[in-house]
Amino acid sequence: MTPTPTTQDTQPTTPRQAEFQALLHEKMRLAIRLTLVDVLEDEVTAFIGAAALPTQSQSPRPAQWRLSP
Repeated sequence: MTPTPTTQDTQPTTPRQAEFQALLHEKMRLAIRLTLVDVLEDEVTAFIGAAALPTQSQSPRPAQWRLSP
């Protein structure tokens, strides 16, 4: 025979609805922030990596700093 659950046995051990919603909101905010940072880092890397190198005539360096071919 199994014992009948009492009020003490049936008390929820999970956070209340408001606490759960606050925790969920914070987790979602952090996930969105992480995603945005990751996307922006990829965009900056792509932008910097895709930039064309200046030709020798456009280079602001003096001629003695250029490498010989």
